[in-house]
Amino acid sequence: MATQRNYAIDWLKGALMLLVMLGHLSGTGVNYSPFKWTLYGFHMPMFMALSGYMLNIEKLRSDSFGALFGRYWARMILPWLVVFIVALPLVVSHITPAAALQYALKPWNHLWFVPVLFATIVLGVALPLSRMALMAISLPIGLGMWAALQVFGFDYTVIPFDIRYIIMPGFFFFGLWLRTANLHIGWWMVPVFAVSLALWGWGYSAQHHPALLAIYPAMTLSSAALIPLITRLPIRTLWIEAIGAESLFFYLHHPWIFNIARRTIYRWMELNVAYAAAMVLTILILFA
Repeated sequence: MATQRNYAIDWLKGALMLLVMLGHLSGTGVNYSPFKWTLYGFHMPMFMALSGYMLNIEKLRSDSFGALFGRYWARMILPWLVVFIVALPLVVSHITPAAALQYALKPWNHLWFVPVLFATIVLGVALPLSRMALMAISLPIGLGMWAALQVFGFDYTVIPFDIRYIIMPGFFFFGLWLRTANLHIGWWMVPVFAVSLALWGWGYSAQHHPALLAIYPAMTLSSAALIPLITRLPIRTLWIEAIGAESLFFYLHHPWIFNIARRTIYRWMELNVAYAAAMVLTILILFA
């Protein structure tokens, strides 16, 4: 019997994808925008946790690596590779194998997500560890690296690959563990997330404050802990579900349209109006 589709998962993916797009509307750096600081604190960790939550790692472990690669080639790796190749001459002035490799290890802009996600999946499949063990090992490592970067001023440029290869797997494996943990999480988790998010917003004016060492894990893990609650809700918003069902397509291609918007309508309209217009036009174009 076919498994009934959980439209609430599509809705949550779509809602998170819309947050990703909102974060990319402006070219302002995360540390220079209170909105982006607050948004970037939780939305990609939650996206990674949702990816882990949806994964059946036991099934993947029963297949060969070739089958694993084949499972993700057409639906994730190839679409990313096409965008990677198209973007390569835009960000690398002199293309050599070494430059291409460096760009793959430290991808431009949003292109980090797919290689980090796939590398994390491969790691989880390859390591003969339980869901809890994967989470218990990777989460402290990731949070520790985040703390070194954000609070203690670690110079991440000395690492020859994107630092999110270290930070993000912990959230993925937290979601993976959460799916079978049989925890009794109630709606009391909502105020926990709301309070920690508000405190994180306060952190914009104190971006290296030691209090963030407690606030960041509370915010990111409470947002991830909401996933089982949200995915049980009878939510039906068809256009958001449609974005969620095609979230990778929207993720990979919305920056092209936003970059065109920055050179056109951002110069013609009041900025907030231009943001709204760019968002609507991008959604319509990608649906077309």
